[in-house]
Amino acid sequence: MLWVDVFSALSWAVAYMLLVYAVERFGKSPVRHVVPFAGLGVFAVAYLGIAWQYGRWPALVVGTLLAVVTGVVIGVLGRARAVRH
Repeated sequence: MLWVDVFSALSWAVAYMLLVYAVERFGKSPVRHVVPFAGLGVFAVAYLGIAWQYGRWPALVVGTLLAVVTGVVIGVLGRARAVRH
């Protein structure tokens, strides 16, 4: 099932890009420039660990949940910031 692997990797990539966007947009610490590199390693190890230990479907589900939750958090933070200013 190659499509499960492809969609799983894409969902993790989208979650990673949303995380990097959120850190750059809402982060204030100088450490925020290190987060994308550290996050890439953490995401790669987590994805490979879940896929190896539990299989392809759990990796797809976790990646999709990460992407959706990160997107919702970005939306909530953006809306809260807009209300404050």
